[in-house]
Amino acid sequence: MNATIAQLKKRFEQALVAAFGTDLAGTDPILVPASNPKFGDYQANVAMSLAKRLGRAPRAIAEQIIQHLEVSDICEPPTVAGAGFINLALKTQYLETQLKALQSDARLGIAPTQNPQRVIVDYPSPNIAKEMHVGHLRPSVIGDAIARVLEFLGHDVLRLSHIGDWGTPFGMLIAYVKETYPEALASGELALGDLATFYRAAKKRFDDDTTFQEAARLAVVQLQAGDAETLRAWKVVCNLSNRTNRQIFDLMGLSPHIQERGESFYNPHLAGVLEELKRLGLLVEDAGAQCVFLEGFTNKEGKPLPLIVQKSDGGYNYATTDLAAIRYRVAEDKVQRVIYPVGAEQTNHFAQIFQVGRRAGWITDEVEFFYAPLGAILGEDGKKLKSRSGDAVRLVDLLDEAIARARTDLETRLVEEKTRRDRRVYCQCRKSRRH
Repeated sequence: MNATIAQLKKRFEQALVAAFGTDLAGTDPILVPASNPKFGDYQANVAMSLAKRLGRAPRAIAEQIIQHLEVSDICEPPTVAGAGFINLALKTQYLETQLKALQSDARLGIAPTQNPQRVIVDYPSPNIAKEMHVGHLRPSVIGDAIARVLEFLGHDVLRLSHIGDWGTPFGMLIAYVKETYPEALASGELALGDLATFYRAAKKRFDDDTTFQEAARLAVVQLQAGDAETLRAWKVVCNLSNRTNRQIFDLMGLSPHIQERGESFYNPHLAGVLEELKRLGLLVEDAGAQCVFLEGFTNKEGKPLPLIVQKSDGGYNYATTDLAAIRYRVAEDKVQRVIYPVGAEQTNHFAQIFQVGRRAGWITDEVEFFYAPLGAILGEDGKKLKSRSGDAVRLVDLLDEAIARARTDLETRLVEEKTRRDRRVYCQCRKSRRH
């Protein structure tokens, strides 16, 4: 209906000029959808905004506007209500014509944007060291929908999955690969069909054996130090997890164009983030850590809250990686917009990294970083959906159950339809025999 609104606004401008002179050319008619269907489809509130300027009552202004408002090809005769609201009801014939035109248009009347942008949609971004769970349903579906709409409008969309593929959680899995599947270190692939079995076995080994726990902790140190064998084991885990996640993406019908660009991708850029923040005078050392103190965020004592970008032991964290991603996306990907469809529980995190990004000059008025908070998926008890064991429901289990239920429903409908059809045939045969 954008074309209809544009036409109506143009007609209002013509009416305003005809009624009150060229000084009112370009005046916004303040055209909005009607608040109540009984008032029609649209409502123009321009008369109220002109009362002081014209020195007349809004209703009198509205009456004079509709005397010059020519919309008979689009609307029923305009009416004035209340203090001076101009109500418009679209003609049925006009709507029928528009719908028929849409029916024959592959784009349903939606024109491509005149200002295409390079846009990144950041989804679904699972953690490689964990199985995808029901919470990943949100960014997967909503993120894909956003990306498809933007592409349809003509934007250049880059779908990036900012996967969690680095850090402490990998120690246990790397140690388990080294111990149990040494042959995988040579081939780079682990031929397992069930990722869940691999996770459970590694977790049990970790819980039962203190020696293995130490091996897992050592694996983290070796990973961060760039040890060749440990990196091979890490790649084996990532490949296994990515293959499994891709199967889930396919089940959900997600775009095959999603690219994995994990936390590890930004490792070479983390030191540069610190150097630039330091050069800009934003870094402050606090208890041995390198921090940026945030505006508008305070701790329990009411003191400014710092965003830690390098821990006191020299290590980096999620905030550092996300800042590196912001910097890279602006400088290297040359984006005009980045959209993060992520759970609402991350609201503060995004507000904080966006503030640092803007203060550093990476986010500007020409580059929009937009956080799209998503609600939680709740069970019948109104709490986050959990399995009977208390863990988040595995996404693959949810999808398998949905497919099974849909199949059962379809098969039941087919049987019922066949039964109805057989009854009709039987009744027709009996009737023909009687005659």
